[in-house]
Amino acid sequence: MSFEIDLVLKLLKDHNINPTSEPENLPIPEIGRLDETEEIYPVNLRDFYEDDDEEELLSPILDELERVITSNEGPNRRIYHSEDRDEYPCAWYQPIHYFGRNWGIFIRQECLEHAILDIATYIDWKAIYPKKLKLYQCFKVLRQCAFYELYFHEQFHHKVESFGLRLLVSNGRDNYRYYKSKVYRPTFGTDDCLEEGLANAEIFQRINESRYKQRLQPNIISGFKNYLGDTIRGAPPGYRTGVNYLSEAAYKIGLGTLQSQMFGVSLLPTKVASHWQVATHMTRSLADITSNIWVIIPQMGRPIISSSAIDPRGTISTNKVTSTLTKFYNFSVVKGAGKGSHVKLKDQNGRTVVLSGNRYALIEKELKDAIEAVSGQRSLQLLDDFLSGKLTKV
Repeated sequence: MSFEIDLVLKLLKDHNINPTSEPENLPIPEIGRLDETEEIYPVNLRDFYEDDDEEELLSPILDELERVITSNEGPNRRIYHSEDRDEYPCAWYQPIHYFGRNWGIFIRQECLEHAILDIATYIDWKAIYPKKLKLYQCFKVLRQCAFYELYFHEQFHHKVESFGLRLLVSNGRDNYRYYKSKVYRPTFGTDDCLEEGLANAEIFQRINESRYKQRLQPNIISGFKNYLGDTIRGAPPGYRTGVNYLSEAAYKIGLGTLQSQMFGVSLLPTKVASHWQVATHMTRSLADITSNIWVIIPQMGRPIISSSAIDPRGTISTNKVTSTLTKFYNFSVVKGAGKGSHVKLKDQNGRTVVLSGNRYALIEKELKDAIEAVSGQRSLQLLDDFLSGKLTKV
């Protein structure tokens, strides 16, 4: 059965759980925020595997990657060091319990670029480049690895929420939010935060699956695992404990302990962790998360991946429509009305336009709403005139 967000939202509503687009006082401190210089670029999972247009994606990172590859004398000689990766979240998962339809995985492109170059220093390129892979092909496989690192970690948080939803169905208790407030939040930033350690161990578990492993050459897999080992060992408290759960047996014990923590809403639960191995698949993802993936890029920046989630005929951003309405049609941004997730604009006659905030590409409905607010007509054929300020305002 496919994942249906409407059924999940009804389940939550029936138990007096009401998510909002901008929840306050979250017990999840690692949730990131966007500032005015960033945009959200939607992607699908398959975009990281399928062929894309090399010419569209050429960027300075290829020059830097070539320098790293050609100067690397062998695996584990790290010559590139990304900076400030711990000062802001590179990725985060927005749970349905708190964000409703705004749930999903968010990944900063800057962090993908840093990881691409970091991972490259762990790989013995002599047997690969340029004999088997050209530079752009190296970039693509490294981009897959960088994505795996962040995506699998955040997908694990969705698995934890999926377990919470199953508990809500079976026992009627809001175990997930109680666990986040009573166990996760008090231990975050310490080695007692089991969920973050397991989320890092999850990366190792997943890349060993054949469906992912077969996409990468053995030399790449070996270097990537060495990189992950060093990265996890050097991670902050909680995250670094992932090295304790790299074996399948240790991972199962850790996962059972986490399930018992949520079931009993206690850091030291009484329920035996191994019992959960009888109730298999309780933490299986409710959603495959092949979509609801968002890459955060600088405004006017170039994505390093082509997206099948947006209209290939062109993209119109939140920033572009906002500036068009204020520059040409006397609309003003209503301060504080959108709280970051939306932008609300109003003209002197009270006409209102609401746009999704920080979007690299607005959906068709929002473009039509903006055009209608100016001209009274809902037609994308007027889009060029709208953007150039040529529409007659009604």
